[in-house]
Amino acid sequence: MTALAASLARNRITSASSRGVTHFAKSAFGMLARLAAVSMVEGSTALTVILPFHSAASASVSLALRTSLSVFQRLLAPFLPFVCEEVWSWWQTGSVHRSSWPEAQELLAAGAGEAREAVALEVTAEVLREVRKAKSQAQRPMRAPVRRVLVRDTAERLSALELGAGDLTLAGAIELIEPEQASEFAVEVELAPAE
Repeated sequence: MTALAASLARNRITSASSRGVTHFAKSAFGMLARLAAVSMVEGSTALTVILPFHSAASASVSLALRTSLSVFQRLLAPFLPFVCEEVWSWWQTGSVHRSSWPEAQELLAAGAGEAREAVALEVTAEVLREVRKAKSQAQRPMRAPVRRVLVRDTAERLSALELGAGDLTLAGAIELIEPEQASEFAVEVELAPAE
């Protein structure tokens, strides 16, 4: 999103508040405007600030924001027709009032790519558990740095681990994660020397 678009979004919020819109409408308008401003970002400006190293994660966040913004606008349209129509026009064609009512299948379709993410969460949690177990056994604090973590697992699970590698390195204070293909899950943790 450009600085101009952000400025326009802020001005629309201020102009709505200066016209004496009710507190509920201002709150809903502000919420929708903020969601629209963030969802219009295509992984470059605001989402990069939030998730600097995770392009797959920022794409997932963008999809979630777009889906939720679309659903919220369609649900609130009967109660806040002008506000929802205005925000809808910032990022969609046509009218929010002519769009279909949100259905569960739409949300399920948006979350269809979550199978790999579920495996990534599972593997990342298992590796982090092993790292924390090694720190506990060495009687080191959980924020103690880890020099290297060798993760042995199947190719599919190692591929899924790549999605959570950034979070894993931050949560475990890990300098290097080395994946190695194997038939069974195993983790070797090399702690950094104590200072």
